[in-house]
Amino acid sequence: MIQNKKGNFDIIFQILNSSKNNFYTDEKEYLNTKTKYKITKSILKETDIGQAYLADFYTDLFYISTQKDVAITQIGKDAQWLLDYMSKSGKLNRLGLWANGLLKPYSLKKRLYIVRNITLDGHPCSSKESLELLVRQCDIIQQIDSIAVIWNVEAMEFSSLVTKYKFLREIIKTAKELMDLLEKGDEALQQLISEEGLLLS
Repeated sequence: MIQNKKGNFDIIFQILNSSKNNFYTDEKEYLNTKTKYKITKSILKETDIGQAYLADFYTDLFYISTQKDVAITQIGKDAQWLLDYMSKSGKLNRLGLWANGLLKPYSLKKRLYIVRNITLDGHPCSSKESLELLVRQCDIIQQIDSIAVIWNVEAMEFSSLVTKYKFLREIIKTAKELMDLLEKGDEALQQLISEEGLLLS
């Protein structure tokens, strides 16, 4: 949970330097941070603050009532499968009739929980439009969550996806700034050594 008494930088610095080995003195720890930075920066390119706001908006409109927990990644994959199925079968109107039909392939049957248990603004996710929104929603949530997992902040509580996104973006920015400072310090030291002919033991 985020502690209100601490500023964001204090929390972010703890996350960036949470290892027993110091970020500034341990090469392995520095390389680990650099790898995390590269991966998360790449993920961040796929989403932005506008998408985070949209995801927050649709979080209030989507309602999921399943008897067992289904991972958001699975929901996204299954919604995409249903979209592809509708396109291939030519049934681009609604999946609602299929939900009650007796004759249906098993691959379709096991994914119809989306039509039965997920609603958008009170209506079943049975149309092409609602499934497209569901797929996009799942993608954005996964992208933001994957960054949280990489930096080990997935257990922290956030009031919305927007606040989570902003916090994670700040982590990535701070990581870059700290690595730049470290690299500039190394460059300056190497320059001093070469200019003064210093030998370090």
